[in-house]
Amino acid sequence: MPRSVFSPPHSRLPSPTPRPAAFLLVCALAYAGAVVGYLPLLTLLLPIKVDQVAGDGRLDLLTVTVIAGAIAASVANIGFGWLGDRLVSRGGGRRGIMAGGVVATMASYAGLAAATTPALLVAGIVLFQVALNAVIAPLMAIIAEEVPDGRKGSQAGCWRWPIRSRRRCPPRWSGRAGSASRRGSR
Repeated sequence: MPRSVFSPPHSRLPSPTPRPAAFLLVCALAYAGAVVGYLPLLTLLLPIKVDQVAGDGRLDLLTVTVIAGAIAASVANIGFGWLGDRLVSRGGGRRGIMAGGVVATMASYAGLAAATTPALLVAGIVLFQVALNAVIAPLMAIIAEEVPDGRKGSQAGCWRWPIRSRRRCPPRWSGRAGSASRRGSR
């Protein structure tokens, strides 16, 4: 049967071999780093910068900036997902994209700090969103490919801790199966 343009380059692969708990912790920390990379900027720092740059026109500039950033993030996420799939299908990996994204995200913060006009601010947010999605898109794919199916729920639950840090991750990270580990997670 011929493959569709939209079908993955490989058939459904079996669940990967179990990873140690440390891998799941590193994935959760990487996700936490991504959240820390965008949450303070977009919720706290961007409105302050918009006010400094635009003054009375701040609402219009904030609207344009957020919409342009959202469009850039959407396109970049799809693009970096596609690029990661191409690299993996050719024997490469996604981690190089992530490393470049981390460096570009740091550089975009400097660019945003230096922005003095509305156009530079919008361009800076667009570049920031592209850089950040160079980290997020491959990270989500790595989780989907390298975390065994039986642990994906635990991993997804642990992604919540950067946002709701008062909850702890379930003990199923240890890889123990059975009802005892499930009872301990409540």
